[in-house]
Order: sequence, then C-alpha cells, then structure tokens
Amino acid sequence: GVAAHAKIMSLRFLSEEGMGDTAGAINAIDCAVKMRAKVLSNSWRVYKSWSSYFDEKGVEVLFTAIKYAESKGAIFVNAAGNETVDIDTNKDPIYPSGIVGLPHLFVVSATEKGDLMADYSNFGRSHVQVAAPGSDILSTTPGNTWSDMSGTSMATPLVAGVIALGL
Repeated sequence: GVAAHAKIMSLRFLSEEGMGDTAGAINAIDCAVKMRAKVLSNSWRVYKSWSSYFDEKGVEVLFTAIKYAESKGAIFVNAAGNETVDIDTNKDPIYPSGIVGLPHLFVVSATEKGDLMADYSNFGRSHVQVAAPGSDILSTTPGNTWSDMSGTSMATPLVAGVIALGL
C-alpha cells in the first residue's frame, strides 16, 4: 500500500449489498475517534433521494460526528461517487461529500490512465479537493482473490495513505 507502516482498523457498517444507515456511519466514526484514528478512509456516500429517512437532521448529526472527529485531530477522506455528477450543482445532495464547512473533509474523485478524470467519477470545484488513480486498481476480493476494480472507492484509500504518510 501507499503507507506500508500504517495501522489499519476496519470498521464496517454496510451490509454485503452496500446497505447501511446514518446511525451505523456515525457509530463507526465515533469508534474510530475513540480508538485514536488519525485518518478515516470512507468509500461510501448517500444521496438524499436514496432514503426517505435521511433528512436534514441526519445531515446535521453526520456533520457533528465528522466535526467531532476533526476536533480530535482526525482527517475524514471520502469518495466523491461514481455517477458522473457535479457535486456543486447536483439537485440531489450527496453526503458526506456535499457537506460544507469542514476543513478536514477531503473529497476524492478518480482518474484514469494519463491522469485524466475518470468518465464515471463525480466532480466539483467547491467540494472535491483531490483526484487520484481509481481505474483498474488491483484489489483484494472475497474468496482470497484479487481483481481489478474501478471507482472513487479505489482512489480514496490512496489519498488516505498519502495523508497518513504526511502525518
């Protein structure tokens, strides 16, 4: 990996199908902070329209959890998403990538070969801080196997690793 000597703490709140809720995300953030994690790598996002229970109160609580992590010195790295939308102007807000006012929230887009923006990657001048390689990344997969995978979820841990090296 990018930061070979970094310790990894795996906190899962999503099911095998990728389903989860805000409470699970907040509990994972809280657990990471309690365990003194300094970089939180998050390859998940939720659109406001994806869930009728994810309302403004949910956004507020998620903001508070990330701000709390920030107050404890943690940096929150988050995948921008893979729907080719501009997070800045999208009518369907994306969280946590669309949250503003958190200096330690780093939103990551994905690039392809030649350092070009990946055609699937979400983007946004105001919300995305960095883009990193996210296409055809060799990754572990279930069954003790390896596969090439693509997405902002592949780019996010690379950025988290670089931040860990910097710390």
